[in-house]
Amino acid sequence: MKQAYNQCNDETARDPDPDWLVRFIEMAQQIHTPSMQKLWAKILKQEIIQPGSVSLRTLKILLSMTHREAALFQKVLTLTCCIGNDKNKKNSHKYKTANKQL
Repeated sequence: MKQAYNQCNDETARDPDPDWLVRFIEMAQQIHTPSMQKLWAKILKQEIIQPGSVSLRTLKILLSMTHREAALFQKVLTLTCCIGNDKNKKNSHKYKTANKQL
């Protein structure tokens, strides 16, 4: 909680779903490495700024990951993008433009 608070700037805080918050706290108590605690703090901050943005299913998956797996997952997410009006994320390495593969 303290790490999430320390990451906050002037964002407008909202009330996350109380059930989500209880489950988050239960799962976050199982995280012991500082780097993973920092990641969980970022997730809490995001959920407080935009309630409903992080699903409990996502938290369960993240809870099962090692630090290395979470870092690889973050790298994969940087390779995703939205195309046109389609808000679903696409893996950018599949698309080609002007003889270049993205």
